[in-house]
Formats: sequence, structure tokens, C-alpha cells
Amino acid sequence: MNPLGQRESAAIPEMNANLIWKKEPRYDTFLCTGTVLAGALIPFFQVPRSGFGSGFGVIAKTASETNMSAPGSLGDPNQFLLYGFSIEVKSAVAEPMAASTLASDWALIYNTGVFRFVTDNNNIQLEVPLTKIPTGIGLQGFAATTLGATPLQMATMTNGVPDAKHYYNFTVPGSKLPLLIRGSQTFRCEIGYPVLALTTLTNTRIRCYMHGVYGQEK
Repeated sequence: MNPLGQRESAAIPEMNANLIWKKEPRYDTFLCTGTVLAGALIPFFQVPRSGFGSGFGVIAKTASETNMSAPGSLGDPNQFLLYGFSIEVKSAVAEPMAASTLASDWALIYNTGVFRFVTDNNNIQLEVPLTKIPTGIGLQGFAATTLGATPLQMATMTNGVPDAKHYYNFTVPGSKLPLLIRGSQTFRCEIGYPVLALTTLTNTRIRCYMHGVYGQEK
């Protein structure tokens, strides 16, 4: 029995029913530690787990940063049914921090960025202002306390309603069918800053999610 159902699987050409299909996004993280020059790109899904890069310097990426096992592709015979995207912007430190600092970085990242989804030989499948890509489910709110008479603050902001169903819908209009990504097909997401340089005041994690159903070799 196909886990996606007879009706939908029959409408998706080249979908491999012999794979193990699970509702699991592909995700990747970039660590912004300073300035991204105007015209530069923040890339996602190009540095796999245990690899070095994506702003992390000499620290290898772990499952906390990405679930990619190869750079820029799923690897045959794996497949992915892509339904949409979300972007998560969080502080890179565990301890509380000044809410105003995080707010300024958050606004700069979102308000000047351009999001793209690119496949194959630089085929741009989607190009929209980053403000159109929701955060999806996540923490929301503000907290304040003191430690040794020193005020501590922490704020969490989301782009849109923090809900599991709130992501940029990339399905085909009308049919609601996802895009099938084959194992040998190359892809990436990226955030570009075409005019202004992105200069964050704090170390900030930017995590990109490709929402969908992952088909993995048995």
C-alpha cells in the first residue's frame, strides 16, 4: 500500500513507490556572524552534515544544523515531494540577550533579503522577497528577569503566525500537487542581498526548511 494514497501517487510522474516515504522536511542552517556584502548570497543545502562551511568556520555541521547527507542533492534513488518553504531566524546563543539587538538583526535580515529556490543549471523556480516566506511553527513571546541586579531580556519573533501549517505553498495551483525532486537532481535555496550589505550585531542562525515528504532507499 502506498503511504501517500492511491489517488495522489498516481498523479505524480516518476514517483518511486518502492522507497520508504515519510513526512520529513529537508533543512539546513547558515550562521551569520557579521557582514554579508551587498550582492552576496546566503546558500542552503550545499554543505552536508559533518561538512565545514555555511558560516560555521572550523566547526563541522551536525544534525542540529542540517539533515542533508550530500551537497546539493538527495542522492539516488532517494526522492522528495516539495510542498513549500519556511525560514527561521534565531539567536545563535543559548543565554538570554538584549531584545532590541535581536529585533534589529531580524528586521534587517527579512526586510532586505530576496529568497530563491534554484534547481539544475541555475533554473530559478521561485524568487520572492524574504518577507513572503513565513517562519512556521516556533517559539513566540518575550521574557525578562534579573541576574545579580543585571536585567536580562529575550525576545522571539516570527514572520507570520507561528503555526505548523504556515509555510510558503509551492504546490501547483489548482491541482495542489508537489514538485518531485529526484535523487540526481541538484537544488539549493538562497537568500540574496542585492542592494544593502547585511551586517548583524549578534551571531544569528538562519534555518531554511523545505517542507514535504522524503522518499528514502529501503
